[in-house]
Amino acid sequence: MVVSEEEIEEAPSHLSPVEAAALPLTGLTGWRALVTKSGNAVEGRNILVTGIGGGVALNVLQFAVAKGCNVFVTSGNEEKIEKAKKMGAKGGVSYRSEGWEKELKQQLPKDRPYIDAIIDGAGGDIVSKAVRLLKVCLLFSS
Repeated sequence: MVVSEEEIEEAPSHLSPVEAAALPLTGLTGWRALVTKSGNAVEGRNILVTGIGGGVALNVLQFAVAKGCNVFVTSGNEEKIEKAKKMGAKGGVSYRSEGWEKELKQQLPKDRPYIDAIIDGAGGDIVSKAVRLLKVCLLFSS
């Protein structure tokens, strides 16, 4: 198969060849999680991105900010949380702090005091605590 020249983009000079090759995969995975699967890539929605600092999480952050979402992050590293805030996150907490989920709840907008979607790349017990902050939905079926 031949790829036409119009379909090729030069890799950003600040990325290594391995980083440049990984970018499409992390971007696609992040887009699929946020936009396709969660259905919450909507202006004003509160999105929690766990494990900020990884490639997928950083892509989700950028996509969600671009869509006008309020993005909140978790990490065990304060520097990563601060970097995420500089990239547009509204807030963040260290999952190493006792009661971090209560701290996160305090950061949510008063008019929307819940999380609409969690995009989890960290695993562990983070989601079991964060799920308590999700919007409550009732499902009715006939």
